[in-house]
Amino acid sequence: MQNESDNRNKAEEPNADYSQNRLKFFSSFEEEQEAQLNYWRSLTPEERIAQCVIISGNAFAHVKKSPDNRLNFD
Repeated sequence: MQNESDNRNKAEEPNADYSQNRLKFFSSFEEEQEAQLNYWRSLTPEERIAQCVIISGNAFAHVKKSPDNRLNFD
């Protein structure tokens, strides 16, 4: 019984993989740009479109949307 209580109170490491999300420091703007291009090249077309939808949604979040879900610019 004591063992079950100990297991319940134990903190565990999250199951997330942190190896992919590391900071990278570049020595030049060209190196940074090449890394960005390589990232976008590595995505499938569907992943690129999904990323562009997210970026567009954030960029145009302040613009009112009409009922038919179109962006209207005045």
